[in-house]
Amino acid sequence: MKRSYVIIVLMVALAAAALLWLRENPDANANAFQRQFKKELAALYPYSKVQGNDLSSLECDLGNGLMLLNLESLFKAWRHDPKLRDNLVTHYLTVLSKSQNIGQYKLVAARVFPQIRPASFGAVYSGSDLAPVSMELFGNLAVFYVVEFPDRTVYLTHKHLSDWRVTLPTVHEGALANLLKRTRKPVLLKGSPGLYAYLQGDGYDATRILIVDELKASCGNLQQPFYFAVPHRDALYILNTAGLNNITAPLNKLEALTRHLYRSSHRFLCPEVMVYGADGYLTLEDYRAQH
Repeated sequence: MKRSYVIIVLMVALAAAALLWLRENPDANANAFQRQFKKELAALYPYSKVQGNDLSSLECDLGNGLMLLNLESLFKAWRHDPKLRDNLVTHYLTVLSKSQNIGQYKLVAARVFPQIRPASFGAVYSGSDLAPVSMELFGNLAVFYVVEFPDRTVYLTHKHLSDWRVTLPTVHEGALANLLKRTRKPVLLKGSPGLYAYLQGDGYDATRILIVDELKASCGNLQQPFYFAVPHRDALYILNTAGLNNITAPLNKLEALTRHLYRSSHRFLCPEVMVYGADGYLTLEDYRAQH
């Protein structure tokens, strides 16, 4: 009897220690949450696909096209109350299937935004009406279109546009207008004359290069041609060389910064400094060769 009591006490102590360790180790906690989430997702939706480990943008497909899930709020609730963990995840996943129907275009038009990503994004859907709609930009980049919701971001597909009877140019124009409304003034980086940065962190900073004509006044009355960089989705750097006696130092600094940010981000886009002018988008190397 005494031996059984000791074993029970030991088991309780170990469980308490494990719980305390999980609370004090958020990475381990997040890994445990993701394992449970992905396991239940596969059980409830056998044909679903999930990729990545970023709780703020987990790529997921339940069979109706790509979307990014923001699981940060769910994870916080899951971590706060261990007794509700199974119910929280199950309820979320049950409701998730209904979220695939995003409604008619006029109901979501104000939520549509453009997003630059590698053109290969969604290539697995090539030839399918579930392929994300996109427009080529430069290099291996393209503009995709998303509908934002508090807990998820749904990528617009050819099926969406077909069902809505809406053209891509219409979606593109509306998405740029929405992006402009959300855009704040850039930051002029200290110690870097003429170097402006859009760093709002909303997933669309790089995409703001598409509305640069409307942002010129915020960047010191920017004139073409100008240098810019989009190392990853959450950064746009613009170098305004007007009034600079020597552009070599700031340009070298921008090149070094671009390479570093490209290599260190999982949302990488372009490792090169680009030039935008009358000839459109050119790499810095191509621009120098032509001028």
